[in-house]
Amino acid sequence: MDFDWLTKLTNGHFGGLLLGINTDLFNVLDRDVGEFYIGMVVESKKDNKKWTIINVYSPVQSEKEGSFLSRIVK
Repeated sequence: MDFDWLTKLTNGHFGGLLLGINTDLFNVLDRDVGEFYIGMVVESKKDNKKWTIINVYSPVQSEKEGSFLSRIVK
């Protein structure tokens, strides 16, 4: 199996995300790395259906909570 990996490294005590897509089954159409998430848009090689996959984390520092909440409600 071959995988396409997307990562966001840790920043202090928060972060550290990993997302892997099996490229035998899916084509990766787009990828995005934000302050609190990573994501990919993929297309199934079997039926051409498109999926958006997002891996989200919430910071543990209370001073970043407002920034996190304002971005997830957009």
